[in-house]
Amino acid sequence: MGSTVTVTSSERAASAYKRELDAIGVELEDAEEAGRRAALITASDQVWRDQLGPLYSTRQVSVLMGNSKQAVSELARRKRILALSSRRGPPLFPAFQFGRDGRPLPGIPQVIAILAPVVATPFTIASFLSTAQAALEGQTPARWLKRRRPLEPVLASARRQAARLSR
Repeated sequence: MGSTVTVTSSERAASAYKRELDAIGVELEDAEEAGRRAALITASDQVWRDQLGPLYSTRQVSVLMGNSKQAVSELARRKRILALSSRRGPPLFPAFQFGRDGRPLPGIPQVIAILAPVVATPFTIASFLSTAQAALEGQTPARWLKRRRPLEPVLASARRQAARLSR
């Protein structure tokens, strides 16, 4: 009888990490520490994906909105929609900011305008929009806006968050 060898996902990840380092010709002084950091980066990416939900590419938003990719980029540049920079390429757009009609939810530009001056990255704005708020009956601002609830409680919550962040 032959023996079965089980390879865990951690072992596969470590092997892939080593192969990639070898492929780019990098030898690390402290490979264990570098491996820990790589694991934390990977975990943080997963945490963000879990928090934010689906993320769309520029092309996907273009199709969703019925606009050109250039128009989508312009909306992001003008902070009419929330764009998240990606380490791996072009920006990504949280799906939660779009309604069933493919248009940005009412209030998204105002929330961006309130928070953008006081945050380090747009990820903080995305986190605000996707985190339950007591002032919104325990709903996330994005869900509140999707339900066509009054805009002012979301903006008041964004202003409170901006005040806390600017201290």
